Amino acid sequence: MTTLKQLTNKQWFAVLVLVIAIIIIWYIAALLMNGNQMINMLERTGQSWSYTQIFEGAYSIQRPPLPVPHQVAYELYDSIFNNAITSKRSLLYHTQITLNTTLLAFFSVQCWAF
Repeated sequence: MTTLKQLTNKQWFAVLVLVIAIIIIWYIAALLMNGNQMINMLERTGQSWSYTQIFEGAYSIQRPPLPVPHQVAYELYDSIFNNAITSKRSLLYHTQITLNTTLLAFFSVQCWAF
């Protein structure tokens, strides 16, 4: 069995800790930013609110100022796999357009250089 010291000497461990820290900070920042929007929205409509409502609503709001990681992952998956490649809502469609433009510019410069 590996000890904690052996585990922390692995290169991937530092990357894993950093990624986890970034995700935790992202969720906290989303709670603060989206929670303020939820409070303002509930106060404008005259509804009372609790911290539980704000906590739940901040992570499930439809158009948040700062989307949470699971919303970004879902939209990324949806844009790649659930849209037709020819759809303008598809990420693959825009990737193809960007790649075509980049390659055209690259080959144009290469031909001009000769």
